Order: sequence, then C-alpha cells, then structure tokens
Amino acid sequence: MLPLGQLIANFNISYHFYANDIQIKACIGSLGSCVKSSVRNLGVILDSSLSLDAHVRQLTCSSFFHLRNIAKLRAVVSKTELKMVIHAFISSRLDYCNSLLTCLSKTSLNRLQTVQNAAARLLTKANRRSHITPILSGFHWLPVNFRVYFKILVLTFRALHGQAPPYLVDLIQTDSASRSLRSSGQKLLVIPRTCLKTRGDHAFWL
Repeated sequence: MLPLGQLIANFNISYHFYANDIQIKACIGSLGSCVKSSVRNLGVILDSSLSLDAHVRQLTCSSFFHLRNIAKLRAVVSKTELKMVIHAFISSRLDYCNSLLTCLSKTSLNRLQTVQNAAARLLTKANRRSHITPILSGFHWLPVNFRVYFKILVLTFRALHGQAPPYLVDLIQTDSASRSLRSSGQKLLVIPRTCLKTRGDHAFWL
C-alpha cells in the first residue's frame, strides 16, 4: 500500500487510486463538510488544480485595499517616502513566492499587472489613459511576468553555483548528451517531462 493510502486508511476512509496516481476518489461520509477546496501554506492559497486563481484574487483585493489607504498619505509625505511605502506594502506582496506563478494564466497575470500599474500611477499622479510602459521603465520596475522569470533565473543561477538550499540544487540537472552536439557547451538544463498539461506543468519544477 502506498504511504498516502496508509495515511487515508488510518481515518477509516474508503478510497480508490486512479491509474495516473494523481486523482483520488474518497468516500468520506460525514467528513465531507470539513473538506476545503483550497489550503493556505506560507501565505499562498493553493487550490485543487494548482491554478492559483484564489491566491491571485486574494492578493489583488488586499493590494488595492492598501493602495486606497496609501493614496490618503500622498498629500502628507514626500515622493521618496511614498515610493518606500509602496515597495513595503505592494511590491513586496507581488514578489512574495512569485516563482510559483510561472504557470499562471494570462488572465491572472493581467490582474496582478493592474495592481502594479495602479501603484505606478499613484506615485506619478498619472491618469488611467496614460501609457504605463514609460512609467514603469522610469522607475526601473519590471512587469509582473518578467519579475516571475527573473526570480526563477536567480534561483536557478544560485542552484547551479551551490548558493541555493539542497532541495533546490537537487532539482537542477544539466543536460548531458550521449553524442557530441553544438549545444553541448551551452550547459543546458534538463526539462522534466509531465504527463498532464495542466497539473503536470503546475508541479513547480524549475
């Protein structure tokens, strides 16, 4: 019996493993009302499909709440101080665990980008119709999707040079070709193969 099966059996729950070992059918009876569709771990909300949509909704809602409060301070603090407040309450939230957002849908990424755009417009007093790219470039702020890629690249670089925790170093494997290729000297990494496009690609491999 699999370790997960032993754990489920301890609670007298009848279950069935499917062939792909991903889906589990459980008859939990009276415990059904206690099962949640999402869980929170280290501040990140994870749902059953690992789409992170619930996390994005909660992050967007809390960020706009703080932006409305920060807007009230614009008249009493300097621009430098306002920028520090935005970094503390907005940018830090967008960057927290953002390496998990690599498989995020375009719709969810756009929601997070609206948060960053609103913060930039609040800092510059720009209207909604003004083009946002020059504003972000003036602050040297990377868009949300590029911040995700940048975080993954930094983690990968540190893992390759022994500066990351062992559980990250073990995930990185260099591609060793069986024959001599032009790409042999590029130190390419092995991309893990996944069985399912949705849940497999959401397995958070670097």
